[in-house]
Amino acid sequence: LLTRGIEIRFRSDVPVGLTLSGGVDSSSIAGLTRKFLAGSLDTFTAAYDGKWYDESARAREFALSLGLTPHLI
Repeated sequence: LLTRGIEIRFRSDVPVGLTLSGGVDSSSIAGLTRKFLAGSLDTFTAAYDGKWYDESARAREFALSLGLTPHLI
């Protein structure tokens, strides 16, 4: 069901992006998008400089490992 849901939502005539945290939910979605996208995908992650809950480094590393384009905001 997850794979099918992602496939349906990634049918688009315009560029799409993905919010990516350091957690398993958004990481799973990001990993599965590689099955449906031939081009690049922009990911967007909230960064909290110096805060214990900042997952931006992990999200950036994961995005780069998949060949996605990370944007830390």
